[in-house]
Amino acid sequence: TYSSGSNVSTILDKSGNSNTATIYSTSPTVPPTITQMSGKNALTFGTGGSNQQIMQTQMGYVKSYTAFIVFNMISNIGTYCMFTSLGGWTSNASVNIGYSTGGIGITTPVDSVDTNVNPTLGTTYLLTIVDTGTQATMYLNGTSIGTKSMSSAMRNLSLGIGGWTGGPSRNTNTKYGDIQFYQGTMSTSNRQAIENYFMYKWGIVGTVY
Repeated sequence: TYSSGSNVSTILDKSGNSNTATIYSTSPTVPPTITQMSGKNALTFGTGGSNQQIMQTQMGYVKSYTAFIVFNMISNIGTYCMFTSLGGWTSNASVNIGYSTGGIGITTPVDSVDTNVNPTLGTTYLLTIVDTGTQATMYLNGTSIGTKSMSSAMRNLSLGIGGWTGGPSRNTNTKYGDIQFYQGTMSTSNRQAIENYFMYKWGIVGTVY
């Protein structure tokens, strides 16, 4: 159990599937820490860039999934990568927040979803990603911000948290409050119920169902 100010080396998987996240590389010198966000502990990548350590977990390949990410951007560092290999099937696929590359989006060597939505610094958001295996839709605070048909190939969920495992230049400077992944399909009503819970928990104003 970590407290505010602690360095973070491990994130336990509460699902029981043993997808524990650990530090991807110790070559960068700055570890993620615990800081406060909306009065609660949050995983914080406080410097971003080449000095920031990121975390990785092996989740294997899935056909479809739904992801919920509560985040708060601290500052801009070019093109961010929130996650690596989320929504893709190669080591270079990523979920980005890039002010020069279409806002929040999924980028892979085959497909991409660009929303042209850029988050406001210092504001807490809930990002939901629904990938059915043939279509990906992104929701911000319960409202759809982008959708596109995607390749039906299996998705590689061996992912890095807080950056791009292909290089440290895109590591994020962001706080994460909650990160949850559900493999397989999820009903709309279940997705909306989980979004309601996270928005209530973190004091996020958005679409309430």
